[in-house]
Amino acid sequence: MDVHIAFHKDMSSDRKYSISGGKEILIRAAHFTDIPQIVCFLKSVQITPENLDAKLSIKSKDSFKNSGGFFVVWNVEELSCLMQDAKNLILVVVANEEGEEVICGFLWCRLALDSILVSDWKLQKEIFSEERINKYNTALEKNLIFTAVECAIHPNSHGDGISFSIIYEMYNWLWKKGFLFSVLQVYRILGEYRGENFIKGEMPNEASISHIKKYGAVCIKKAVVPDQTIGNRRFKVSADVFLLDLENAVKRLKELVSKITLGKEE
Repeated sequence: MDVHIAFHKDMSSDRKYSISGGKEILIRAAHFTDIPQIVCFLKSVQITPENLDAKLSIKSKDSFKNSGGFFVVWNVEELSCLMQDAKNLILVVVANEEGEEVICGFLWCRLALDSILVSDWKLQKEIFSEERINKYNTALEKNLIFTAVECAIHPNSHGDGISFSIIYEMYNWLWKKGFLFSVLQVYRILGEYRGENFIKGEMPNEASISHIKKYGAVCIKKAVVPDQTIGNRRFKVSADVFLLDLENAVKRLKELVSKITLGKEE
């Protein structure tokens, strides 16, 4: 299958959207020249020692429950290596602010399942129909499943519909390339280690879960992920793993985009 690396222009036709407030955004493939700004942008959604208390507070608008957050972000060298790997696809959302391009959204998909699904794991008939399971098994055999690894929108742009737009652009492009399913994982904080003790304090990323369910994501398993460290504090984390039938997801995303934005369709 001929799939291009992260910065290839074929991945997006530089589509423009008008979002709330009359603001116009451009969705396009990431370029190597974007790397410094992408790294700076990702820091705006990173969980840090400075914002950790707010992230752990269910009353905070910026809590992990309401807005998620990245435990780790890449530096310039790491992102450069990522973009040179042909299995990685990256789109960015660009807004024009005072005559300058400013990145306000980012989506990374990887054309592999990595370790999210164990080799002996099967879809359960209680969750999916036999037809859907057969379709999934065919996709698995032919490597037609990709992993949507990270999606981030700048905090100042939450609620504008940008996330639906960039995800639609990526998923629609991959569906036309022949991919059938996407696997997603959403982190869940389970608690914090304090010395010899473990303090339970479960907090799911409810905003992300609600978001992906709108275009058909179904939870299929729980996954074990490494502990995450913020400053000198260590947290136990798990992941909820979701599966998306791409054809259905693309249809739902197109409807969501049409309701929230004025996409300039082909």
